[in-house]
Amino acid sequence: MRHPVLAGLLAIPLGLFLIWTWLRLWRPATDAFSKTVYRYGLKGFGLISFAWTLVDQAGVSTKSPLSRLYGVVLVILPISLWGGYVFGRAMAWVFGQEPTSSPPAA
Repeated sequence: MRHPVLAGLLAIPLGLFLIWTWLRLWRPATDAFSKTVYRYGLKGFGLISFAWTLVDQAGVSTKSPLSRLYGVVLVILPISLWGGYVFGRAMAWVFGQEPTSSPPAA
C-alpha cells in the first residue's frame, strides 16, 4: 500500500461497519420466515457471493494478496451479507411468508 496511514484510518469505519453488519444480521432461524431470510438468503446467497468474489479476485489484481484480502473482507463481506439479506427477504415475500414478530434491535 502506498498510503498505510490512510488505509489504517479507512479500516476503522469499515471494520466497525463489518462488526455492526455481523451483529445485526447473523441470527438463528426460529420460524419459516427467518429460516428463508437468514439461512437461505444471508448464509446461503450472501456467503456464496462473498466466496465467489474472493475466488474471482484471486488472480486479477496486481496488488499484494494481503491488500486484496483487506479490501474484500472489509468491503465485499458486508455488501454480500446485506445482499443475501435482501435476497432472503425477497424469497420470503415470493413464498408468502410473514415474520412472526419484529426482530430485536441490535
